[in-house]
Amino acid sequence: MRLELDVQERDQFGRLLAYVYFGDMMVNAELVAQGYAQVMTIPPNVRHQDLFLKLQREARLLQVGLWRGTGPSPPTPGASATTPARAGDTRPGVPPQDAWACPLTYPIKGNLTTYSGERCIYHMPGGQFFGKTKPERCYATEADAVKDGCRRSMR
Repeated sequence: MRLELDVQERDQFGRLLAYVYFGDMMVNAELVAQGYAQVMTIPPNVRHQDLFLKLQREARLLQVGLWRGTGPSPPTPGASATTPARAGDTRPGVPPQDAWACPLTYPIKGNLTTYSGERCIYHMPGGQFFGKTKPERCYATEADAVKDGCRRSMR
């Protein structure tokens, strides 16, 4: 077994921040893939963030572990904003147009995989974390974001 550190060794609370390997297997990734862990990223330690988010989306889609019985998976980032909705899909908003951007008519960024355990936080243009947020859902209005179960970012 070995530990791999990222940019920082510990977070503000003194917790060790490490990727755990057992042989060639990254235990952190395996836990997320099996649905036994939820992604929590503590910047600037983001080396494997994209991998973890991908594995979490797949676990949600497959409804394994803690995602069992939670309903449909959130949209995949990068999907076309003009992708037709699935039958019965009445969620407000659209998928982002790429990893960082929402369509101009849907400027509010929704982050569905939050570290706090909440379902969704939305970020308004001009907000402190707007530019740092990779959206997983984009909304035309705050009312749409709230209707989808999101709360506004506090910053």
